[in-house]
Amino acid sequence: MIDADQLQHLIKSSLPLLRVFNFNFDCKHFVSYDTMLIKLSPFQTDFWHQHNWYINYVIDGGIPSVYTIPYIPTYYTLTSTMKKYNSSTTHGLNEFDNVKYLSLFASAIRDDSSWYFRNIQSLSLVITHDYRDEDDEYEFKIEYLKKMVNLSNITKLEITGKCAIKSELLFEILKQMPNISSLILKKQITSSFYTNHELCELLSKKIKMLDYSFPTFYNYFEIDDLDWFCKTFSNVEELHCDIDNVDDFLLILTKCSKLSIIKIKCVDESIFNWFEDNARTFDIYINYKLKPHLSACDSD
Repeated sequence: MIDADQLQHLIKSSLPLLRVFNFNFDCKHFVSYDTMLIKLSPFQTDFWHQHNWYINYVIDGGIPSVYTIPYIPTYYTLTSTMKKYNSSTTHGLNEFDNVKYLSLFASAIRDDSSWYFRNIQSLSLVITHDYRDEDDEYEFKIEYLKKMVNLSNITKLEITGKCAIKSELLFEILKQMPNISSLILKKQITSSFYTNHELCELLSKKIKMLDYSFPTFYNYFEIDDLDWFCKTFSNVEELHCDIDNVDDFLLILTKCSKLSIIKIKCVDESIFNWFEDNARTFDIYINYKLKPHLSACDSD
């Protein structure tokens, strides 16, 4: 684990004029939360505070990380098992203002003011196997989410494959994101989406980029109701999807007239070969690939 006293000695002896000092260290050794507090407490002395170098630490699964405030990386993953040290000296500082991309486990969404992400542009919601969202709790979850994340700057939302999100909850989340324009769905669209008219209207109005492609090699998303799909995403300008039928592709082009970019994962070689022969005859950009478990061939 990083030694604050040794680091302080190095700065005093070799870098006395140092004014800007930023770091982010992940420690490889398993420790308890209490042990982490003891070993890293020298970072809370006058030497560091007088230089306006404020250091915080987080432990997740026994693995601590140590970083200067503000946290420098633009990407952050927040899980339910993470525990953060909260010092009175760091209270009110814009700790995570540099973070633009947040991967957030749903079980980590709670009434906890120690986490706040002010400048998030891209939010990925992750749900683990052992998490079940109760019907009568989702409104409270949204309130907690708003306390932890400023939703007004978000332009891209990703729903991961294991995220069993209900259409009502997705609608309520999207309502809180006035600048949302991109949606990544890594899960099958269920029948409840078809009958949620408020959600459909919102998606049609807001979403300009849709990624609805299966995240792994060995399967694909089949669009069950293509008419609904084309109507709901009629204003999409960029689409990523799996195609198992050329007629579906042609219907999408006809009904989604604002499309300028489409990226396709072909389910079989016959579809891939069709695109090889015909892709350049269309007046939009078409990127097509054969599912990697079938072939490594692709197009530019």
